[in-house]
Parts: sequence; structure tokens; C-alpha cells
Amino acid sequence: MRKLFFAILSFCALSMNAQNPYLPLWEHLPDGEPRVFEDPDNPGKYRAYIIGSHDVTYTAYCGNDVRMWSAPVEDLSQWRDEGPIFSHYVDGRWDTMYAPDLVEVKDKTTGKKTYWLYPHSRGWRRTPMVCKGDRPNGPFTPVNLTPDGRQCVEGSLIDFDPSVFIENITDKKDPDYNIGYRAYVFYGFQHSTAVELDQKTMYSKRQGTDHRPLHSCQQRRRSSARQSGQRVQGTLQRSEPTRFQLLRGIFHPSGGKQIRDGVLWL
Repeated sequence: MRKLFFAILSFCALSMNAQNPYLPLWEHLPDGEPRVFEDPDNPGKYRAYIIGSHDVTYTAYCGNDVRMWSAPVEDLSQWRDEGPIFSHYVDGRWDTMYAPDLVEVKDKTTGKKTYWLYPHSRGWRRTPMVCKGDRPNGPFTPVNLTPDGRQCVEGSLIDFDPSVFIENITDKKDPDYNIGYRAYVFYGFQHSTAVELDQKTMYSKRQGTDHRPLHSCQQRRRSSARQSGQRVQGTLQRSEPTRFQLLRGIFHPSGGKQIRDGVLWL
């Protein structure tokens, strides 16, 4: 009886402060990308945003919208459904959306923040689609589609499961100081590619830089890693704006994070 009492007490305590799973059981955001942005409705306060593809059936993965949930950084038990922040409808069909990403850049002169959404549409010739908005939760407008909304314009190159890294520039001697940042996109499935983006478009390669394939995984390597349970990961080091050094093999999904003075590639 005593054990049962403490079991019930423990269950009640966990239920009141549940952290896992952090979203309701009816919601499923695979490929979730966590980001922290200032709350546009409460200046000075910050929220954690989860942006992901959206599973809505038991028979298929990824639906036709990019979904977002958010919570104040000081209380990650208070998650709020921000709803579908982007979808695309053309020729009588909704595009399926795979793993997305969302980044914030800030204008050095005006201080205005702009949010760039990389929805990873699976629509024909729309995989490189990039969208722009003034708030983390949208609305977002595609910036690189033809007027009929059917395909991306020339220069759009982003492919599978993009991950975007913003390098903020604080060194006044840096040639990009007045812009305030450099942007890089990493993408690929069974291969990984890094591209420095043109800050003016955020979807095309910056002039004078390389379109750099980083790695292509061989089937044998993938099989042996899976059989042994080994985690395959790699690290990128930035030696100059367009050159990266691959230290170890990497595999899908791609992503770069700032770690001190380098970039950790996972």
C-alpha cells in the first residue's frame, strides 16, 4: 500500500511538471529544428521555437504544412501551437513539406529583423523554395518562385533537408561588417553540400564562392555503421569564408552549429 501511495504521488508530480514528451501526444513534428528568437509581441523576452514537418496520418510521413510550436525560454513546459506557418498550393495540389529550417538576420543600419524560412517543398521544381517574413511565426512569402508559382527561378540551388547557419560579423575589419552576417546552407541526402549564400537573395550562391560537395557516403560505410550502432558525425572548421575542412565522415541529416570559434557539423 505504501509503495502504491508513493507511485501515485510521483505520477502526480510528473504530470504537473511534465517535460517529455513536450508536445501533446496527438501532435507529431518530425525533423524539428529548435531556434530561439525574441518574442515580437514582448520585446526583451525570448521564445524557443520548434519548426518541423508535420505528420498527419498513420500511413505517410510529412504533410502539406510547416508547423510551429513555441514556449518562453524561462518555462519550457508552456508550449503554444503557432499553427501552420506555411503551405503552398498550385495546380490543384498542396506541396508536401519535408524538414524545414528558419533563421533570423538583422539589418545593420535599421535594426529590422527578417526571418527566412526554408520549407523544403517536395513540389516538382520547388525543392529550393525560400520564403521571407517579418515575424518568426509568419506569414511567409516565397521569394524565388516564378509568377505562376510552379517552379523556382534560376540560381535557386538548395536541395534536400536544408540547414542554414548565420555567422554574425562583429569584427569591424571584416569585409562583411556593414552587412552584419554571412549565411551558409548545408543540405543533402546520402551526400552533403555546403554553399555560402548571397545575403541579398538568401537562396542563391554568393558570387565568387564555391559550391562545395563535402562528402558522399558509400553504402558499405552506412551499413557497417548501422550494424555496429556507431554514431557517424563530422566537424567542419572555417579557415576562410568559402573553405571548410571535413574531419570525419558525415551522413543525413545535415546541420551546422556554432561551437566557440568553429562550426560543429552533425
